[in-house]
Amino acid sequence: MFKSGAERITMVMLNNNVIEENEFNVYSYGIELLIAFVVNIIAVSIVGIFFGKLIQTFVFLLTYCPLRQYAGGYHAGNYTKCTLTFTTLFIATILIINNIDIQTSHLLISGLLIVSFLGISYLSPVESRNNPLTALERKHHKRVAIAISGVYMLLNILLINLNIIPDYIIFSAAGLILVYIMQILAILTGKRTN
Repeated sequence: MFKSGAERITMVMLNNNVIEENEFNVYSYGIELLIAFVVNIIAVSIVGIFFGKLIQTFVFLLTYCPLRQYAGGYHAGNYTKCTLTFTTLFIATILIINNIDIQTSHLLISGLLIVSFLGISYLSPVESRNNPLTALERKHHKRVAIAISGVYMLLNILLINLNIIPDYIIFSAAGLILVYIMQILAILTGKRTN
């Protein structure tokens, strides 16, 4: 579905001389990824609306998406599994957060953030077999993943411990922790390059 839609859009671009014929596959793949990304964002946004946590969903996505891009991690076998996995993990995240007393758990949350930051710093990037990186790209992705996760870790720990908008910041913390979990899943399932 995503592939055929992307090919149709790319064909329109080709027919309107927006792209050259030799660029067709690159644009088609890029559009396919964009469609999958938008579907995932819509799916978790619907979940956020259902649970009355739309703003928190966006806070989660603002942490999770840029970090995941550079840190890497588990990739499902197809777009449907990807959307179902991501949506299920996000529902689990909401259910866990709904049952946490942030005020009394701030030290535990801070500890999990520190462990996740250290893990992301050590493991990044966890590459997909389908998209291996060059040595230069790996070095760049690692630096960016460390920088992003470091900033989010410090910001989340500070705001949670100062009790500043904890109901929102906990979703940012969850995004950081979930990226680390996705890295571990990739390693455990063997869905990474060596």
